Amino acid sequence: MNFQSMEYFIELARQKNFTRAAQKLNVTQQSLSAHIASIEREVGCILVDRRSPLQLTHAGKVFLQFAVRQQSDLRSLRQELGDIAGNVKGELRVGISNSRSQLIMPSVVTAFLQEHPHIQITIIERAVTLQPLLNGEVDLLITDSSMESPDIESSSFYEEKVVMLVSENLLQKYSVNPADVTDALEQGLLTPMKECPFILGTSAGLSTRIALEFFRRSGISPIIKAVSLNQNTVLRLCANEVGACFSPNHMVWNLLGEMQLSNMHIFPFPEQFGTSFQTRFVYIKRNYCWSMISEFIRVAQQVYPGLLSYEK
Repeated sequence: MNFQSMEYFIELARQKNFTRAAQKLNVTQQSLSAHIASIEREVGCILVDRRSPLQLTHAGKVFLQFAVRQQSDLRSLRQELGDIAGNVKGELRVGISNSRSQLIMPSVVTAFLQEHPHIQITIIERAVTLQPLLNGEVDLLITDSSMESPDIESSSFYEEKVVMLVSENLLQKYSVNPADVTDALEQGLLTPMKECPFILGTSAGLSTRIALEFFRRSGISPIIKAVSLNQNTVLRLCANEVGACFSPNHMVWNLLGEMQLSNMHIFPFPEQFGTSFQTRFVYIKRNYCWSMISEFIRVAQQVYPGLLSYEK
């Protein structure tokens, strides 16, 4: 058994299909099948149920955990040895949501690569969960989610504040007085907005969780006109007067143009209702942390918070 065979097994487990896994690995299907069969002979267990759809056996799931740990440890060893030798190179994989990536990554990655030109940054844009980090698919997460695990560490990045955004025309259409909305929000309520439609983001997103809590507290069954995983889309639908929305404040100012913002009411929430939160870096806890993870965090903490605009 070797590291390559374990790499092949991990990819097969991810793809759940020999053809797709072989294409990802740039090998023939016959070669991949031979590697898997070789592992099974060596460990004395059937690891893969080859019926369609392909599934791992119980032994296969146990072996997958071992293979992921081994692959992660090998990657960490190479990184540490590169630091010791002063030959820092390789790939840094950063997991981040699509909307946050548009704001953060262009400026941060540009600044990072100016200092570390021999590193390749791979940006993995998806709904951010802890599993890809634990599975060894990413090296670093940037997230607003609270993640608890004895296997991870985290560092603060910047604070975000959720606001409610609604167009002037929409307020007029539903005869909503902005002053009434402000007064209600001081009590943690959205009662004046009960007839107004809303746009929501993903149910896992903090902005949506805050919106749902305010609806619950207000006794409102909201009129939901659209739902999107992409906060950029949510904001543009709001600008098109489809509905009101909840969003991190800096995304409002950075994703919408001046013409769009000129027709908007931006309602902040009182601090006591927990609508401010930390965006954090999350990474695997190790005896040795690769210098490029620390460096990326350092550069991001220097570059990005200075670009935040909460008010114009």
